[in-house]
Amino acid sequence: MVRSVTFWYTKELSIFENNEDLGGTKIDVTRMPAGTDNPPSLKISHNTYEQEEKADWEFMRLSLPVTCNDRFITEQEKARRWQEIQMRQAPRQAPRRRGAPEVASPEVTSPQPPAFDDEMLELINEYFYGVRIFPGQDPGMVYVGWVTTQYHLHTDDFSQDCVRNVTVQKLDNYGGIAESVDRQSCYLMRVDEMYAEVSNDPSGKPPSTGLFVGCFVDVATGVVSFTCEGKEIKQRFKMEPGTKLFPTVFLKASSKDALQFELGRTQTTLPLSAAVLVNSGKHIVPQFPQRLKVQCMKPKTWARVPNKNLVNHALKLSDIRGWSLLSEDPVSMIAIHIPEEDRCIDVLELIENEKLASFHAQTLKLYAALCFQSNYKAMHAICAYCDSKQILYAIKNEFMPGVLRQAFFDILISLHLESYVNTVEITQKEFIVPMTDELAELYSDADMGNSLRSLAYESIRPQMTTCEITTDFSCIKELSLPEFDLDALREFVMEALETAVLVNQVSNRDPIGGSNQDLFVPLVKLLDQLLMAGVLSDDDVSRMLIMIHPQTWDENFDGSGKDEHRKGILDMFIHEDVKLEVCKLIHHMCDVQVRHRVESIVAFAHGYMGDLQTDQLRRYIEIKQSDMPSAVAAKKTKEFRCPPREQMNTILNFKSIEDEEELEEHACNSELRGRMSEFHDGLMTFMSIASLEAEDVEPPSADAVEEKPSLMTSFMTTLKAAQGEKGDEGEAEEPHVKTAEEKFRKVLIDTIIRWGCEAEIENKDLIKEMFSLLLRQYDTVGELMKSAESAYIINSDTTEDVKHMWVSLSRIRSLLPVQMSKEEEELVRELLWTLVNNHVFFQHPDLIRILKIHENVIAIMMNSIARSEGGGGGGGEGDENSSVSGEPVATEDSSSEMVVACCRFLCYFCRTSRQNQKAMFDHLLFILDNANILLSRPSLRGSTPLDVAYSSLMDNTELALA
Repeated sequence: MVRSVTFWYTKELSIFENNEDLGGTKIDVTRMPAGTDNPPSLKISHNTYEQEEKADWEFMRLSLPVTCNDRFITEQEKARRWQEIQMRQAPRQAPRRRGAPEVASPEVTSPQPPAFDDEMLELINEYFYGVRIFPGQDPGMVYVGWVTTQYHLHTDDFSQDCVRNVTVQKLDNYGGIAESVDRQSCYLMRVDEMYAEVSNDPSGKPPSTGLFVGCFVDVATGVVSFTCEGKEIKQRFKMEPGTKLFPTVFLKASSKDALQFELGRTQTTLPLSAAVLVNSGKHIVPQFPQRLKVQCMKPKTWARVPNKNLVNHALKLSDIRGWSLLSEDPVSMIAIHIPEEDRCIDVLELIENEKLASFHAQTLKLYAALCFQSNYKAMHAICAYCDSKQILYAIKNEFMPGVLRQAFFDILISLHLESYVNTVEITQKEFIVPMTDELAELYSDADMGNSLRSLAYESIRPQMTTCEITTDFSCIKELSLPEFDLDALREFVMEALETAVLVNQVSNRDPIGGSNQDLFVPLVKLLDQLLMAGVLSDDDVSRMLIMIHPQTWDENFDGSGKDEHRKGILDMFIHEDVKLEVCKLIHHMCDVQVRHRVESIVAFAHGYMGDLQTDQLRRYIEIKQSDMPSAVAAKKTKEFRCPPREQMNTILNFKSIEDEEELEEHACNSELRGRMSEFHDGLMTFMSIASLEAEDVEPPSADAVEEKPSLMTSFMTTLKAAQGEKGDEGEAEEPHVKTAEEKFRKVLIDTIIRWGCEAEIENKDLIKEMFSLLLRQYDTVGELMKSAESAYIINSDTTEDVKHMWVSLSRIRSLLPVQMSKEEEELVRELLWTLVNNHVFFQHPDLIRILKIHENVIAIMMNSIARSEGGGGGGGEGDENSSVSGEPVATEDSSSEMVVACCRFLCYFCRTSRQNQKAMFDHLLFILDNANILLSRPSLRGSTPLDVAYSSLMDNTELALA
């Protein structure tokens, strides 16, 4: 992981930054909230004026801009709007529009709000802010007005001559001027010139009480104007549509307290806060948001030198045809757009701007949160902002700041993996195994039943589905995960993690992301998600295990040679967050191991139970063909008249029999008993605590195997055999050589204990995961017993039906915790009916109960009832047209329809078997508490909660008397 050194240079581009973020600033800003007669203000002071002989120019603006409309109206339309306002305010005297022929009224910055309603406010599009210049400050050294986003001039001596301007003219067909716009980067007026224009004093000396300048912008017409001491200035400026203007003051201080921004309003305008706070709407009471800051200009900025540049080739074709420029492979980049400033920043430069980096990371986290619980609409919409090309560039870039690196990995997981992984994780403890020849072939090797290195299994799991990124959300049923090249992602993650492990064998001063935490956490987390999604191959799993602990998993590991100082992730000094992600990854690997153990038991039982039934048939035929008395024959054939479960329990109860004679007469012959004991002993060899504590035995080397016994040894062995002497049986047994899985189990225990002892753990989640993982290593038998209770074996002919069932059930489960929309409720009702029509529903009622589908449906019904009650109705007695919420039934009211669909499903569920009836009977109290719902609607009889309660004990005397 050798990275090129990044170079930075100072760019001669002046930009505005918040005054509080600049170091060594000479400006102090005091926030003064609104009072009874005063508007909110920002007081500007020069903190080093008394210490300097001559102050420098300070270029200040407010941080939030006013944006002109995209289309302007005429002055006639504006006058018409004011007439409409006057008519709405009649008979009250309406305020006169500024610029009318009468004498202007005195300017008021905090008047009593006139009677403006919301419709009147929409007709007002003129905004105001004021600047009050304190006595002692020379008005000839103050410029007031507005600047655009393109102002980048920082000079030691500012004047109007420094402002560049251009006139853009549009000509008609005859060469005449059709349109003309004066464009410049700032629109400022010098205060002493404004006062000289409005005052009658020929000396132009400012009053002793100071000066007040008003700045106006009409976003509907694009006109910028000024007033001084309440009198309007002749100079006006015309803006272009969409122009962004920042309130601005350029100042060369001549006193400590120079001026203040006043964010009030006049009788005919709205305050500045009504323009800059877009989400707050128009208002007449001035607001003072915390994010409204005073910004000062920074003369130079740091810029990053690209690590890779375009390779261009220039060729002069001819004097007539000119030059040809050819660029080789394009160089990608991600630019962060700041809309308020109309500028872009390279995402890699955010390492020097922590606030912008944090803001962008939080934005990505917000996008990821919107994808929660399979929100496919949000996923496809967000892909328009975070497409695959952008995400791949971000996660592969070695210079990405750590906080953004983790955020891009998280958004990738949320958009393209998390929904399916959550579905898989929910079904991690559910095992539906088809009886196929492939199952027996897969577990013909005994080591496969305890394997961590293979993801091959035969049990039916939910399948991952993707679709093309779309903006058409009319049919949510067709939506699924946005497509992504997961194979390319898998290759990148494996290579990146291998490189990270290799480089971090020793202390790494400059890891990718800035720390080992930012380097390993995103990679391990994404690798875990790919493992759960089934994207990894067996080779990838082997590579991953070698990276975790090479001493155990690398067959070519040479501890005393070339690999003497080689370490895996478990042996490194890593951050707690990395330990947490590694624990989660190993947890999921242990889940794979448990699945292999369950399937190996099913594979053994598939052939073993067939042999048991064959032997049972043989014994039954022998009894029938024998001449034994009827009483004796009836006693011996009692076994065959019992239910199948009791028959198997009778045959397999030889485990508790110790008497040899009783064993000889047992229904299960010695061969079948031996097979069962052999399989059980082999399983316990891997799983028991005794095997965990047993000493490891090194496998014999090839030289030792090939070495022949000496002549004397052979003679003594033959002599003992001739004399009938028996050797020590303990010595005759071959020592058990532990597999890599058994060794890794011991390594996990030692590692967890070491982590707990080496430092105080601050992460509570890590403590939980560590001790949960430690418990799993000692509770392997109990975990397998619990997993066997959730296992269900089906015929291979039912495989497709089970896959279709998983599709519907997975979508229903993903919508359980959320507030469903009407389209989603309609989808759930359709999926419930699809489950009922599936062959599995009636052919395998025990499977439906084991998967706890009825509890999922009850949860949906509870949510619907709670929502309808929260909407203002209890759904009790009423007329025929009343709904659950007490409102008239309409197509929009889907809560009652959802309750009906759930009740129908549960009624069918109760009719499938007595065990399912009993499972439903456990929820009888909840059903009876809501038994009065929908009873007033005769058309729904048979589909109400009371019908579900009846179905849970119908024709079942045992439950009815409970």
